[in-house]
Amino acid sequence: MKRLYHTTLLVILALCPFALTVQAQKAYVGLEYQLSYNDNWGANRPVILTVYPNSPAAQAGLRGGDIIEAINGRETHTMPEEEMISLLQGKGGASVDLLVSNFAYHRVERHLKPIAQLADALTERDIARAFGMYSLEDESDILISYPISTGTEGKTDLINYETFGFVRTNKQHTNRDAIIEQQLTEALQALGLTYDQKNPDLLVDTYYSVSENSSYDAAATRHSAVQTSLRIDTKAHKLVELPILPMGSDKTLARFYLKFGITIYSGVNEHKMLWTSEAEELLSDDYTLTDYTALTVPVMLLQFPFTRYFNSLVVRFATHRHLSLGINYQAKNISTIHSLSLHSPAAEAGLRAGDEIVAINGRPLGTADELSKGYLAFVKKSMACRTHEQPFAIKDGPTNCRYWDSEDYARVAKLLDKDKYFGGFSYLFAFNPWITTTPRTGVTIDYLRDGVMQRVVVEPKLQESCYVTLE
Repeated sequence: MKRLYHTTLLVILALCPFALTVQAQKAYVGLEYQLSYNDNWGANRPVILTVYPNSPAAQAGLRGGDIIEAINGRETHTMPEEEMISLLQGKGGASVDLLVSNFAYHRVERHLKPIAQLADALTERDIARAFGMYSLEDESDILISYPISTGTEGKTDLINYETFGFVRTNKQHTNRDAIIEQQLTEALQALGLTYDQKNPDLLVDTYYSVSENSSYDAAATRHSAVQTSLRIDTKAHKLVELPILPMGSDKTLARFYLKFGITIYSGVNEHKMLWTSEAEELLSDDYTLTDYTALTVPVMLLQFPFTRYFNSLVVRFATHRHLSLGINYQAKNISTIHSLSLHSPAAEAGLRAGDEIVAINGRPLGTADELSKGYLAFVKKSMACRTHEQPFAIKDGPTNCRYWDSEDYARVAKLLDKDKYFGGFSYLFAFNPWITTTPRTGVTIDYLRDGVMQRVVVEPKLQESCYVTLE
C-alpha cells in the first residue's frame, strides 16, 4: 500500500523511543492506493483505498475503490510503479489528469492538483500528528481487529456490474432480514451500486445465527467483569464497547456464538458465487443481532469489491482534528515562523515570517531537542492519568494506549503548565478539557521581533480529517 500525502519535511515523533526526526517528502496528494493483483477488480492497475477528507484527492472527486486506468494519457497497467508515483505527485505542483473507473462510472476524467508545500517547513498538521499523545481523542490512527474471513470465486471482473437485489426465494423474510437488507442497501449504494430487485446484476444473500455455547464455563467468569471489545461505529465516527470477547480468547468464556455472513452471486447465474464474507464472534453476554450488523456490515464491505485480506481484517480508525493558526514552522529552528498560510488567522493577526515564538498560552516552546525530551517526560509522567479501560493499538506506535480519564483532566492541564514539559504545542488541541479546564478565547502568542518581546491573541480554526479504512 502506498500513501501520497505530505510534501516536504515531516516531523515524526516516534512514540518509541520518542525521538524527534525529520523525513523528506515530495507532495501532498491525500490518498492511499495499492496495485491490484486481483482479477475481480482493477487487475494490474492501482486501486484507491482511502481518500483523505479535504485533501487534493477529495477535491478532485476521487473515491475509495476507484481504479486508476490512466495517468496523463498513459495506461497504468503498463506503467512502472516508480513512474506512477512520480506522476501522481505532479512536477512543480502541476495538475495530473486521471481516468478512473468504479461501479457508477467508467473511465471518467479527474483532475488532481497536488499541493506543493514549502521547503524546510513544518505545518501544524505535521506537528499535531507528532504530538498526538496530547490528545489521542483527536489525533490518532487506532487499529481494530475483526474476526472476518473473506473470499472471491473465479476471475469475474466486477467492474461491469451496476445493480443489486436480494435472494428471497425459499426463505422466510422476517423483520430482522428487512433491517439487515436496509443496512446492506445503504452500504452498497455508497459504493455506487443501484438497487434493482426486479433485474439485478448482483444477488446478495445473508445468513446468521446466535446460539448458546454448550461449553461455557460460568464458574470461570462469575467473579470477573464481562469481557468486551472495541468496535467502530463508522456513521458516528466513534469507538463503541461491545460484549464480544477479544480475538484469541478462551471459548469457554463465551456465553454465545454469533455467526453472520454475506454472499454475493451473479444475477444471471444464481449459482455463481462472486464474493463472500463471514464474521464469527464469541459473545460474553447477550447482544442484538441487528445492532451488531449495523456496525459490522460497513466494515465487511470495506473488502468489496477489492478484496485484500482473506482471514481477518485490521481496520484503521483515523481521527485527525486540531486547531490551526496557519503557522508553518522552520524545521531546523522550530520556534521560528517559516511562513504563514495566506489569509490565515496568524497572518491576519499580524505575525510574520521570521518571528521567534517564545511561548504559546504561557507555555514555553523551546528547541526541537527540548520539545522532544519534554514531550517524552510528559507522556511518561501523565500515563497514570489515562483510563484503565479498553486499551487500543495505534498505528506505528504503542499497542496499549488509552484515552484520558475524565477525573484527571485538571491534573493533565497542571502538568502541561510546568515549564520542563514544554507544552506549547498543546494549543493544537486546546478546545478539549484535558488541555485547559477553563474557557479560553484565542491562542496567546509571545514572540520576539527585532529583539522586542510582543504579544498577540489569535483566533484558531478547527481542521478536521476523519475516516475509516482497511489498514
